[in-house]
Amino acid sequence: AVTLEIYNSLGQRIRTVVDVRKQEAGLHQVQWDATDDSNRRVASGLYIYRLQVDKQVQTKKMLLMK
Repeated sequence: AVTLEIYNSLGQRIRTVVDVRKQEAGLHQVQWDATDDSNRRVASGLYIYRLQVDKQVQTKKMLLMK
């Protein structure tokens, strides 16, 4: 399973970008359109993304500038 979620600086999940049971091996690209799960535009600022592939989890920061 593969999930990619975006959180705001308060730790609230604002968007699930990817949520699939199976993903073929290889290089994949995803583009976030700076909206939340309700399709509302989010503000510029610091966000955290969390990528989980099976039991491996990676969490990193990103800066959204408009």
